[in-house]
Amino acid sequence: MLSLIAKGDTVCEGDTIKLFATYNAGASIAWTGPNGFSTSLANPFLPNAQVNLGGKYIATVTKDGCSNSDTVDVVVQPRPSLQVLFSNCTLNAYSVRVQVSAGATFSSDEGTVTNEGNNRYLIQNILNNKIATLKVVNAGNCDFIKKIDRTICDANPPQPCANNPAGPNATLCEPTSTLQLPKPTNGRYWQALASNPSSAFADTTGLVTGLTQNGVYQFVLVSPLENCTDTVTLTRLAAPRFGVLASPATCVGDSANKDGYIQLTGVANNATFGISLGAQYDDSQVAQTIPADGIILRNITNPPADATYTVRVFSENGCFAEKTFVLKRADCKCPTIPCVPLQMRRKKITFIFF
Repeated sequence: MLSLIAKGDTVCEGDTIKLFATYNAGASIAWTGPNGFSTSLANPFLPNAQVNLGGKYIATVTKDGCSNSDTVDVVVQPRPSLQVLFSNCTLNAYSVRVQVSAGATFSSDEGTVTNEGNNRYLIQNILNNKIATLKVVNAGNCDFIKKIDRTICDANPPQPCANNPAGPNATLCEPTSTLQLPKPTNGRYWQALASNPSSAFADTTGLVTGLTQNGVYQFVLVSPLENCTDTVTLTRLAAPRFGVLASPATCVGDSANKDGYIQLTGVANNATFGISLGAQYDDSQVAQTIPADGIILRNITNPPADATYTVRVFSENGCFAEKTFVLKRADCKCPTIPCVPLQMRRKKITFIFF
């Protein structure tokens, strides 16, 4: 009787199926299987196995008109999948977001991995000079490995977002250092450009802090799910610089002249001003042109007590700065008549008679 022992295989998609048969010497063998597979090799190998090559394989041996068959199962398990949804590059690092097969586990040997749910993972802070190895393993212990580097940003560039989710460009004035941008939703996040004048930061609510230097800032609203970005520009303008000279009235005897004045110094061309009596500026004041000599109040009568003023200077860009100062009361008095001490001396007089 012809003896035959055949052995099948379980492999992952893309691997090599290996079939083995043990049988009587001198016998011939034939294998048949799915998709028209046939061979007369005793131990055939099938490279680059695909799922459709899984199934039942039959080995048949023949000798002297006798035959014997054995059937084995070959299992070709599918590999998990990994799709890059989004990539983003900053000055020193890059990030990617991936979607993997349901039920698979994911790992990366570089960067920080965040499981976002729904089989999505975000890998952040991969250094520019590093190659990240992304690995997905499914329940059948089959894996899929993808190596990425910074060039993935060029291969999968994000597109401009529709409907301007970053909002309109904005202008703020020194010394303001914060601004509220739209709150990111639907997986979006804010990213500051490295070229910004200072290390400003937008948090998860869209609040920007750290706008401590004047200049143009740009913040990018990144939308990984849509693979798009939208940029908003924030311009911090300088407030006007100026000085204030508060000159009190001059005195003539115990009377004060009506010649006190308030003068602005160091003001820029085309600046305007408003002035209020008191430590709080009156916003109802109408801005006025600054005279060429800078004197904004002249011929001021000597006040009954020190007078506090607040002046606000507006620049052409709409920014303003203000200062509070005191105009001193001139204390006029008649000069004191000096007292000259009188000294008397006793002198002895001698008379001579002839």
